[in-house]
Amino acid sequence: MATLDLSGEAPRLCDWRELEEIVAIDLDHYMSTCGGPSEVGKIKAFRDPAFFRDAAGDDDYLLFAGSQARSRSEYNGVIGIVRRQRGEQGWTLLPPIVSADTLNNELERPHIIFHAGLYYLFWSTQRHVFAPWGPSGPTGLYAMVSPALFEGWRPVNGSGLVFANPDAAPAQAYRWFVLPDLSVTSFVDDWGGGDVRNFGGAFAPFVHLRLAGDTAGVAR
Repeated sequence: MATLDLSGEAPRLCDWRELEEIVAIDLDHYMSTCGGPSEVGKIKAFRDPAFFRDAAGDDDYLLFAGSQARSRSEYNGVIGIVRRQRGEQGWTLLPPIVSADTLNNELERPHIIFHAGLYYLFWSTQRHVFAPWGPSGPTGLYAMVSPALFEGWRPVNGSGLVFANPDAAPAQAYRWFVLPDLSVTSFVDDWGGGDVRNFGGAFAPFVHLRLAGDTAGVAR
């Protein structure tokens, strides 16, 4: 951990120090990360923090991928949230903001964009982490929309799916992240689509979203 110093001609990182945990897992709401197997797609989450400042209240938030406490299903992904109120230094862990308990194990890289008076909550997920009894979807970018931060969330496009990888290359990109100008970054995953894995591990081409109420899709 370091301090960002903007006092000079160029930004620099200084005062390097040990990492500090800003919040601990609340086991009433979030499952321990030691509670699941170590297999890909089954690991229990408390990860992927993304910062959001709510202009309506000027509070700061971190969205993160979590797992539902005391769930009877191995498919128990949730999106958690941490709040730092205006003028305070400490963070408070809150109950999950969205739950996919019994449906999906990983709602990864969750983040919020405030656009045209609405909150859009985005996350990435993969086909193989949906529960086999359905409903399920492709590997892609998903979202919900609401006029308020802590209530009223509904899936965009009726299903929650914003866009997906093509059937010919179902794992070609992953970890989508929507920026304030609605451009979307991700990384190249398995771009070949054949029997031999071709891991890219580099930035994928940017796309640009269109958002209009409860609908979302690729503009270009």
